[in-house]
Amino acid sequence: MAGRCGVVRPEGAEEGEALKTIFIVPGEPGFKRRARAFVHNVLHVVKLSQPKENASYEAKVATFARAAGLVPVVGPVVLGITAYYTLPRSKHRRRKPCVRQAKTTKPDWDNIGKIVSDSLNGVAYLDDAQVCRATVTKAWAAQGEAGFLEVEVEQA
Repeated sequence: MAGRCGVVRPEGAEEGEALKTIFIVPGEPGFKRRARAFVHNVLHVVKLSQPKENASYEAKVATFARAAGLVPVVGPVVLGITAYYTLPRSKHRRRKPCVRQAKTTKPDWDNIGKIVSDSLNGVAYLDDAQVCRATVTKAWAAQGEAGFLEVEVEQA
């Protein structure tokens, strides 16, 4: 996995053209959790509380993005996100180890995309409104492989 981090020049690209940056975030992929609303008893107003997990995972993704050398760009951006989750022990096989395969359970793909695009604000682009195309893929990691998140950022 460590060999996949860094800047990649697409085939046929010349000096000064758009580059693709790929970086890996180790550990189980995170997802955007819902804000919780509650009524303040004394003031009788509704307050929203953001889960702490959102902020900590966004900071983790931003740290790995900066380490990969990303700087904010102006203009359209293409984002590719692949989330690999650790395969549960119940799915392990002795004779024929499981390879990477599609994951069809929670979390939803859009919550993975939201947390990654929000975490790259000010790191890979000025605002996530610059993302003109994004793909999110969820998969089980191969048997014995730990979960991780792979992110590709490319200027369109």
